[in-house]
Amino acid sequence: MNLRFLIVDDHPICRTAAELIVRASYPDAHITIAGCLREALGLADHPDVILLDLLLPDSSGVATVTAVTKAFPLAKVIVITAAGADETDKLETRNVFGPIAKSAPMSTLARAIHRAIADTSQNGGSDILLLESIDERVATLTNAERKILEAMSSGHQNKQIAFAVGLSEATVKQHIKAILRKLGASNRTQAILMSLSGAPDPSDPN
Repeated sequence: MNLRFLIVDDHPICRTAAELIVRASYPDAHITIAGCLREALGLADHPDVILLDLLLPDSSGVATVTAVTKAFPLAKVIVITAAGADETDKLETRNVFGPIAKSAPMSTLARAIHRAIADTSQNGGSDILLLESIDERVATLTNAERKILEAMSSGHQNKQIAFAVGLSEATVKQHIKAILRKLGASNRTQAILMSLSGAPDPSDPN
């Protein structure tokens, strides 16, 4: 059964970024979008995981989380916010993860999603294996491919990458094709997000 995600955010760019992060690891997931709390609560389909902006047009703060967890008691809720720590430092309880700052790296949200989904299953085995699978795919990249993928993650185009790594643009294109094939990614964006999902989180002391 495919996982069901609900993204609740009133900012289109943030919604799109969250959807890309989900798709990078769970391409077959069913994703529903809501721009406000009322729209989210009106959904008939109950999600497995909710990515929830804490500050919505019609609700904010802990009241938002309370309303969502009451409506969807079995869902894992990942709180994403631009609010200060003083507003969100006591949010994390059972089934609620975060808060994740909107300024955090994409890998932080990706790992929060993996953590929440692993907690959803009885032993979390399949989801832990998924993260390990991404790590294993990234590990198959050559040094040159890793450098090119890092440059891609920085937003560089092929011509800039070629100059930076000292290769022809044609060779860079061949490397990118190999990167997509090895990672099982359909495009550059998915390859970048997959590499970030498997990358160590700099904020993780472990």
